[in-house]
Parts: sequence; structure tokens; C-alpha cells
Amino acid sequence: MKIYMPFYILGIGFACFCTSLSGCVRTQIGDYPPEERIALLKKGVHSDEQVARILGSPATTTVFAPPSFVYVKAMQERTAFMPPKTVERKVLVVSFDNSGKIKDIQTLSLQDGQKVSFSEQHTPTAEKELSIMEQLLGNIGRFSDY
Repeated sequence: MKIYMPFYILGIGFACFCTSLSGCVRTQIGDYPPEERIALLKKGVHSDEQVARILGSPATTTVFAPPSFVYVKAMQERTAFMPPKTVERKVLVVSFDNSGKIKDIQTLSLQDGQKVSFSEQHTPTAEKELSIMEQLLGNIGRFSDY
């Protein structure tokens, strides 16, 4: 059986093309409220409970006083074995005043984000570091009957 070279190369090219298409995945992370619901919010009128009823529960809330509700949606693309790349991000921040009413509504995008560099420094502890043997054998004889 004789295989012609052009069909052989065409078959390999087609297989590579199909493999590359199957490796591209787009994923949505989080949930962003519809624009028509966001338009219902009025500064100084709606409380945090009313905002939660209108928009749904937030992705996160800030721990600072006064609190803020944060709604986040991100779209990521992943090709084959490559790390995912964020291609779109929308963030809605609803800030409240001390009385619990809406103070500010901000909409942020991927371009508003900032890179955060992590510190490589470690905080030293006052305790000594235990070896593996000390960790394994350290509790022998420390158990008490109740």
C-alpha cells in the first residue's frame, strides 16, 4: 500500500489543527449583576440590605468600616497546557456610609488593576525548628486519659 506524501502531510496538519482547537477553553469566574439592576441603585437612598436584595449577595465584603460590597466577574482563556490568561474583568464596588446607605458606586475593569508584588521576607518565630524525628516522636508519652 502506497501513501502519497501530500495526503500524509495534510493529515498531520489537520490533526494538529483539531488538537489546537480542542485545547482552547474560555471560563467565567464569578458573577456580575446585570446593568439594569445596577441602574436601580440610588446613592443615599438604598441600604446594604436592599442592595443585597437587588443585586444578590456580593462576592466579598470589605472588613473596613464602613463596609463595601464587591461583585467580581472575570473571563479567563486557557490554551492547552499554558497557564490561564485573564482577558476580561469587571468589578463593581458599592460603598456605604456610616448610616448604611449607598455612598459610592464604582465600576472597575481589567485596565484598572494593579500588579501586587509579594515580599520574599519571612517573619522569624521565637520557637525552635523541630526536626522530622522530633516531630514524629515528640508526642510519645504526652497523652492523658480523661
